[in-house]
Amino acid sequence: MTSFLFTDAEVIFNTTEEAIQPKGFYGLDFNEKSDMRAILEVVSATEIYEGVRRGWVTSEYAFPPFAPVSELDSENMTVSTMGYSGVLDCRTIFSVPDIPLNKTSNRYDFNDCGPAARMSRISLLAGTSKSNSLTNVTLIFCIPSYWATPGNLTVTLASSTHEENITSVNNFDTTTETPPQPRHFESWQLFELALHTTTGFSPSDQVDGGLFGQFVYALAAKTKPGSELESETLSCALSVLFSSTFAVMAAGVLFQDAEIAGVAMGTRSTPRTRLIVVLPVSGALMGVLVIMSVMMVVLFWYIKKPSILREEPVGLRGYARIMEDGEINRLVKTAADIDGT
Repeated sequence: MTSFLFTDAEVIFNTTEEAIQPKGFYGLDFNEKSDMRAILEVVSATEIYEGVRRGWVTSEYAFPPFAPVSELDSENMTVSTMGYSGVLDCRTIFSVPDIPLNKTSNRYDFNDCGPAARMSRISLLAGTSKSNSLTNVTLIFCIPSYWATPGNLTVTLASSTHEENITSVNNFDTTTETPPQPRHFESWQLFELALHTTTGFSPSDQVDGGLFGQFVYALAAKTKPGSELESETLSCALSVLFSSTFAVMAAGVLFQDAEIAGVAMGTRSTPRTRLIVVLPVSGALMGVLVIMSVMMVVLFWYIKKPSILREEPVGLRGYARIMEDGEINRLVKTAADIDGT
């Protein structure tokens, strides 16, 4: 019974602990020498081919690393921090089903965004080239914006106090009272320009475009096969890749060592194995014990009732006493007297 009544389970114990944040978001290190091709390759490995994501990033956010004061052994830690992200607001300017190539020029007018929108733009022109025309031509314009979002970050840290030894980002809870704040960085123009100008080799020779455009097409084809050139599919793939590219770039380039390391209070969650009671088994056992208790009470009440066993003799002597003055006994005695025995 004990083997069914008890079992082992992990119980989480939370304690408050300091965390050191040695780096801050300054946004100064991205320049012409930064390897955008390597950044895009990392993004494609995770978003398109579902590879293992590097530490301190998600598909949307990059986080400044932190390290606990005391050593952790593959435990969770939650710290209030900032998540830095890049977001695209995309609009389809036009979508043309067919453009004949025998025309020397075509003109398509669209409204100017105005000076309030600034000069920052991420654009994508996509279409299918055939022998005599361009088909499914789509032009998408996107306005990028950069944000700092406060929240509670929960990570699993490896058995080390070094901030780079992170196993995974478990959760980033943004349900705080403080709203996200715009957070531009100094080298944003170089970053956005590099997205358009970085080239790469396409093994399939099906896509003619920059490396970022090739990956947008690959993600769109994976997300919605056969409809990868639809404007909605391209816009979604473009937004996902832009956010992921900014997160990887920020984690590797924009976070720099601070002159004075920050200190934040975090919650350390330690799993420990404990012996617990199995509720279904304990409930069934309690039910049996309750029934037995009720039966005992009923039995004590029942034995106090009048019984014929107390009024009549019991055993062989009782039977003899009953038969002593009975008709059968007299007949037996009479027969014995007649026989002379």
